[in-house]
Amino acid sequence: MNPPQNFNVTLHGNQGGIPDILIWLALWTIVWLLVLSVALARKDFDPVTRLTWVLVIILVPFFGVLLYAVVAPKQPRERESDCAVQPVKCVSCGTTIAAGATKCPSCGWSYIKEPQQVGRHDTF
Repeated sequence: MNPPQNFNVTLHGNQGGIPDILIWLALWTIVWLLVLSVALARKDFDPVTRLTWVLVIILVPFFGVLLYAVVAPKQPRERESDCAVQPVKCVSCGTTIAAGATKCPSCGWSYIKEPQQVGRHDTF
């Protein structure tokens, strides 16, 4: 029977002397903290959903971050206002449009874009 061989594990570092695994650990910690802070700051989640995501990110170390990135719904973008916050001048006739209005009282011009219908062709 042969005696057991010595099994040496060395962490090869970069030229600065810091082992590569410490660099990767530091980078992963930064990513983990960023994802955790984003999950905590989400205003579109109710408190139970927010807490659930935080627990998943904390308790499932690597896959929790990946799961959040893939499965969590994307944050909704701020929607443009449907009315003017301040009085504005009508582009068409120059009349002042009151704050909160969507159309000019004189000419009926509206500064809100109408949604385009996709896939409809009115050609003959």
